[in-house]
Amino acid sequence: MRKSGYEVGAESFNKVPKGVAEDHPRAALLKHGGLHAGWNGKHPKELGTAAFVDLVAGHFAADASLHAWLKAM
Repeated sequence: MRKSGYEVGAESFNKVPKGVAEDHPRAALLKHGGLHAGWNGKHPKELGTAAFVDLVAGHFAADASLHAWLKAM
């Protein structure tokens, strides 16, 4: 998500939850007390047009992998 320009919620804990290995592939994400991803930028040129729906759908698609991972937890 970060590589794609999205912000991911701030870490809340210093360690991963009990029972999770410190070298877990998603250890950094597991340190979050809550987790969100968001995009912060200038108002897009598509705002107020029909093309805005496609823009938003693209953002939802980009978040799909994070959502799937959270759902599987």
